[in-house]
Formats: sequence, structure tokens, C-alpha cells
Amino acid sequence: MVGGGGSDGSLDLCARVCLIDEYESIIYHTYVKPPTPATNYRDQTAGIRAEYLREALPLSQAQRKIQDLLYNREPMRKLRPTDGKASILVGHTLDRDLSLLQINYPATMMR
Repeated sequence: MVGGGGSDGSLDLCARVCLIDEYESIIYHTYVKPPTPATNYRDQTAGIRAEYLREALPLSQAQRKIQDLLYNREPMRKLRPTDGKASILVGHTLDRDLSLLQINYPATMMR
């Protein structure tokens, strides 16, 4: 996460995404070009530098890839925590992360 939106960079922006499976293997990793220019890279905590975002994937492309991985070709209306093909999403502050990614995912599919 980086900061943007004005001189103080206090607006949180998604700049990196990493999805792992239950075995801690990386499924997907990319840097994301925020929709608003980053003004505070928070490199001390986030480890992100300006050069990492120069060729980064646009947010819309990252969204599509993440949704493809999570939904696993299952329509959103059919997502359910048991007997479905979609992934259970486990993490810390998922609501905030998904909000920054502008992705809707059912609460029943998150832990």
C-alpha cells in the first residue's frame, strides 16, 4: 500500500497484490499502478519504490485477474462456502484490502 491524494499522501492506494494458497505457495503476485499518483511510497513499511510501479499492471487488469482466481469461473450469485468452486479468502483486514482493489466478495466466503 502506498499513499496518494495530495501533498501528504494520506490516501491509501493499492500498489501490490499477493495471493497465496494454503501451502503458502504464491498463486499470484503483481505490482499495481494506482489510479491516483502515489506521493508517499511508504518504502520503510511497504517496501515499494517508485520504480516498481513504472511498469506495473493497471488496477483494472489486476482486478480481473484476482476475480478470475477467486471466483474460479463460478458466477457471483452462486458463490457459497461449501460445495462450490470459488475460493475461501483468508486474511487480515480483507474488507479494507478488497475495498482498495474495488472488488466485491461475499462475507460468507471470507475468514
